[in-house]
Amino acid sequence: MATAEILMAVVGSPAASDAVRELIKADGLEASTDPDMEEGEPVRSSLSGTAAGYELMHYSGRVATAFLYAEPADGFTAFPHPLPGGLSRGATRADVRARFGIPEKSGEAVTITGLGRQGAWDLFTVGGIRIHFQYTESGDCVRLVSVMAANVAP
Repeated sequence: MATAEILMAVVGSPAASDAVRELIKADGLEASTDPDMEEGEPVRSSLSGTAAGYELMHYSGRVATAFLYAEPADGFTAFPHPLPGGLSRGATRADVRARFGIPEKSGEAVTITGLGRQGAWDLFTVGGIRIHFQYTESGDCVRLVSVMAANVAP
C-alpha cells in the first residue's frame, strides 16, 4: 500500500512506470478519464484508490498530482498513513507550518459560488515538488493534501 513518501516519489514519473504499475496492483487503483476538458487541453486521466484514500492525476504521460484525502470525501476513505512530513491525519495548520515553515503561498477560508465554503490553504515547495495543504472549513485540521510536480503547480 502506498505511503506519502511513495506517492511523493511517483509525482513527475511516467504514468506507465513500474512504480505506478505496482501501486495500481497493490491498491486496486481504477483508471478514468476526465470528459470535461476544454479544447486544446491535454486529456487528464486519474488512477483512483477510493479504499486507499488517494488518487493520481496524470496527463501527457506523466503523473502530475497525487491527492491524499486526510478526511473522507467524494467516496474516498481517509488516507491511512502519515501525511507528507510525517504529519498525522489530525494535523492542524499550526502543525503543518511548524513542520514546513512559512508557506510560499497561502489563502484564508472563502465562499466559492458552486462549491460553497472552502477552508484555508498553504503551499510549500519541497525539492522538485509542491505540497498544497487544504484545511477543513473550520480550519481545525488538514482535509486534503495535493502533491504536485513543480511544473504543474499553480
